[in-house]
Amino acid sequence: MPYYDNGDLVQVENKNGKPFDTKIITYSILYVENAVDYLHKHHLAYNDIKLENILVDKWGYIHLGDFGFVRQMTAETRTLRAKDLGGTPTSWGPEMFQDDPHHNVDPFKVTVDFF
Repeated sequence: MPYYDNGDLVQVENKNGKPFDTKIITYSILYVENAVDYLHKHHLAYNDIKLENILVDKWGYIHLGDFGFVRQMTAETRTLRAKDLGGTPTSWGPEMFQDDPHHNVDPFKVTVDFF
């Protein structure tokens, strides 16, 4: 994996000392969406999107990092058991907290908290 000079989005925001403006947020969401779309087209489910896993190179381009929880999906497999999906619990949607360990969830959904 290449080195990303500017670190992740948390580090970038801390360096700037102020919250991101709307243009930066829009740009970042667009790049994350493009990256996730690419993964989904290749049947890969990435379920650990958070500011710490969105990296910024020296030109300001956005890259996803930390693919430890990526899951390879098949054409017939459109859901996974919640307990098999992984990721960061503070980034999980409410469906991940069902009491049934065999509850299936959609691994292709995308949620990102930029605020």
